[in-house]
Amino acid sequence: MIHVEPFTTRLPGPGPGPAPPVTLTLSIGVLEFTQHQLRALSAGTREAMVVWAGQPHPGGALVTHVITPDVHAHYDQLTMPSATRAELAMYLRREDLLLFADLHTHPTAAFLSRADRARPLSTRRGYYAVVVPDFGGGPAGTGWRCYEATGPDWKEVICDDRFRPEPC
Repeated sequence: MIHVEPFTTRLPGPGPGPAPPVTLTLSIGVLEFTQHQLRALSAGTREAMVVWAGQPHPGGALVTHVITPDVHAHYDQLTMPSATRAELAMYLRREDLLLFADLHTHPTAAFLSRADRARPLSTRRGYYAVVVPDFGGGPAGTGWRCYEATGPDWKEVICDDRFRPEPC
C-alpha cells in the first residue's frame, strides 16, 4: 500500500523526463513533511522510506508529491514488496507523475550501502537516492547524503546543488 501527500494542485502538465543532472524544485513543506515522515516511521528503531514524485518543470523538475510506501523495515535494512512497487508504478502512470528520488533513513551515518546499491527503486540516469542519518532525528536536510544514478552505478552529489526551494 502507498500513502500520498500532494503539495500542489497546480501541475505543469506531463512531459518528457528532464535530462540529468536533474534539479529538483521543492517547497519547504515537502522537506519538512519528508523529515517528519521519516522520523515518525523510523520511531528511532528501524529504517523508513518516502519517495518524491512530480513533473518536469523549466530547468528540471517540480516535486509535487511525497509518497510513503509500505515497506518491510528492520534496524538496518528495508525492502519494498513487489506488490507495493507495482501499486506505486500504477499510481505514477495514472497521475502522470515521474519518480525523482527515494529517501530512506539509516540508524547512524548516512551512506549508500551495498544493499542500497543492490536493490535500488530506480537506476534511471538522474534519479536520486537520498540517505538520511539517525533515523531522521535531525532537522530537515541536516546530514542528508545524495547519490545520483549514472546507469550502472551511483555517484555522490551535493544535495544543495540538486535541490532548490520553490519560489514564493
